[in-house]
Amino acid sequence: MEEEFTENKANDFYSVIRAAGLWSNVATILGLIILFFSIILFFLVSGLRNLSLGLIIFSIFLLLLAIVLSPKSVIGFLVGRQGRYGTNALIITSVFFFILILVNVLFYRLSQDGVLRQDLTATRTFTLSPQSIQILENIDTAIDVTIFMVPDPSGTDPNRQQVVDLLDEFVRISANLKYEFVDPEMKPEFAQSYGINQYPAIVFENISEGVKESINCSATPGSQLCLNFSEEDFISSLLISTGQEKKVVYILTGHGEPSITTTINNLQPTQDGFDYAIEGLEKDNYIVTPINLIQDNKIPDNAAALVISGPKDDLTNSEYEIINNYIKSGGRILAMLDPESPELFKNLFIDWGIILSSHSVADSVSHIPNELLTPLIQKANGQFDSDSSVPITKDLDTVYFPGVSSITTSIPIFDITPNIQFKTIAKTTPASWVETDSSNISLDDKDMFPGPFPVGIAIETVGTIDELSTHELAKLIIIGDSDYIANYHYNFNDNKDLFLNSVNWLTEDYDLISIRSKPIGIRYLVLNKREKDFMKWSSWLFPPFIMLFIGGVVWWRRR
Repeated sequence: MEEEFTENKANDFYSVIRAAGLWSNVATILGLIILFFSIILFFLVSGLRNLSLGLIIFSIFLLLLAIVLSPKSVIGFLVGRQGRYGTNALIITSVFFFILILVNVLFYRLSQDGVLRQDLTATRTFTLSPQSIQILENIDTAIDVTIFMVPDPSGTDPNRQQVVDLLDEFVRISANLKYEFVDPEMKPEFAQSYGINQYPAIVFENISEGVKESINCSATPGSQLCLNFSEEDFISSLLISTGQEKKVVYILTGHGEPSITTTINNLQPTQDGFDYAIEGLEKDNYIVTPINLIQDNKIPDNAAALVISGPKDDLTNSEYEIINNYIKSGGRILAMLDPESPELFKNLFIDWGIILSSHSVADSVSHIPNELLTPLIQKANGQFDSDSSVPITKDLDTVYFPGVSSITTSIPIFDITPNIQFKTIAKTTPASWVETDSSNISLDDKDMFPGPFPVGIAIETVGTIDELSTHELAKLIIIGDSDYIANYHYNFNDNKDLFLNSVNWLTEDYDLISIRSKPIGIRYLVLNKREKDFMKWSSWLFPPFIMLFIGGVVWWRRR
């Protein structure tokens, strides 16, 4: 009986030993798998590093437990057939990931050095404009950029990522620029020393001169999404901090022109207001000031340009003389005059041979759908004319004018005196005509298309067309429509860029031409029910079926 008891105890001991070996093998396999994937997770996903560290510690504990439970089993597993296969698979997988990481590091370093860079986004979201690059390359003083932003615990703040993407590009080009993030809630005294009471905010600081320029978040009511952390704002702030003075652009008022329609009681601007255009000028680093010539009786000497937009009432004779003398003293004017503009406004440019039609242009080929009197000016149709001296439309693709007058000259262009350099910047197609009856839009002679018609021109002049007088170099841009930059139309196509580029050219801020916010494309995959079902079932069934098929082939070959 005693011998039987002893034998049972021995069997129980051996069964425990064998079970320990089994669990040791299980712990070894799990430990290796968890260790491998947790290391990959640690290097690839920065937001999960705490979790991956915990998994690494847990996997080491499993491996130690496996050794304690059965050192012999661990050694046998590692040197045995299964261990050799597992070790080979682990080495091959590790080498694969090592090569993958090495290739990514090489590509990253090459891209940082500018050797290999390619922006594959549809709107070139991550590519700076050539003008921005030129400005950054010419920075010869240290610029510190401080971003006051409360960190998002989730690490997915789109504003922060937008700022990082832009400033990384800035730093890559200019070694004189560096940036840092500051939590204003953790360092309120530091934020107050920069005058920051509202955040997110960004401060560009010229270290040698002590000049600071800040950009504050302009969120829509009820939203925390900043709308103005963009390339153009960063460049404008950079120019200011490096000593660029703000130029003054005057907006003519007193004749029923569109105005700012946003008020304390009405936060939403009206469709026909001038709010967005003025905001665009301010973002381009201009001081925008209204001017009433009856009140002020002159155009100030600090005027970088005068903007005339959609007047409804006519000039007085004294106002006419003030503007005429301003041109002859080397003035800069952007005149956007609708077909129904008052007579004296149109006569402003008679001395330089410019005639504005009182009728709208219709275009049967390039127009907004069902709107013949709203011509589309498209680069693809060759409707933009631009050269190196007038690069206003160089990067434009499409602009439209809701009712635009044609612009002609009092004498043929080839007979115009050399004192006047006349350049067409936008024109309609040959299949266009001047429509005299907007209630019955049709071409009287169906066999003749008298277009194209200039609808936007740029003039550089040092004298009048009759050659009887000369004056300082004046620059004029005349566009036969003002509605294209009303609030409703401003952000469509390239309307705002035509307006802002025109002002940039007049004020000789060529660096700012075409530095505009890039749209972030949102693309939707639209599927019908059959396509949706195919994607769903194929993603559920095809991968496991392929794995089963491969497994079956391997089994068949080894059986």
